[in-house]
Amino acid sequence: MAIMSTAFSLIFHASPRESIGYILSGLLPWAFMLETALNGSQCLVSAVPHLKKLFVPKVFYPLVSVGTDSINFVFSVSGLLVLALVVGFQLKLSLAALPAAIAIVAAYNLGMVLVYGVGTVHFRDLPHILQVMYPAFFYAVPIFYPMSAIAPQYHWVFLLNPFYWFINLFRRIIHDGSYPSFSESCIPSVLAILALLAGFSLLLAKDRTLIYRL
Repeated sequence: MAIMSTAFSLIFHASPRESIGYILSGLLPWAFMLETALNGSQCLVSAVPHLKKLFVPKVFYPLVSVGTDSINFVFSVSGLLVLALVVGFQLKLSLAALPAAIAIVAAYNLGMVLVYGVGTVHFRDLPHILQVMYPAFFYAVPIFYPMSAIAPQYHWVFLLNPFYWFINLFRRIIHDGSYPSFSESCIPSVLAILALLAGFSLLLAKDRTLIYRL
């Protein structure tokens, strides 16, 4: 984070304080969602030796995968806050909403990992597709550039990207120092609930047959 903030400060002639506040508050949650999706997509396939020997609910393995990445993300955010204090970035009371934002993204990640995990059992090339698909979404999220750089008539394209709402949630809390509005907090919460419903529904529907495809 220190190297990246220094590099972008030199390239774009911006202060490290601004680079840390804007870029990293969007890049860290994106990396969290990306790593969780790529690692979690293989959580059931990689657990074959355990699944065939021990009776453990299959949801345990996605939970472990998402939980591990969530802990790593908490450490990353803590490092960001420490680095922000070092360069003089002013931390606001809005950080009190940070645990709720982390919980929302973790819930969304769990739902998607359940979908990806079951999907990989039936289609083993899914993780490779995700490695291509997620970077494509990356450029449709204003992480390294502001939303104001996009013509207003194209804003709807970015608003349809579900990742935008999660990135915006963290950016509002960390960079802007304000509490998210009702829509800014409600939309990612609804997306997380829908992802959980889709993930658990798919796992329940395929639970009895998964072991025969592993």
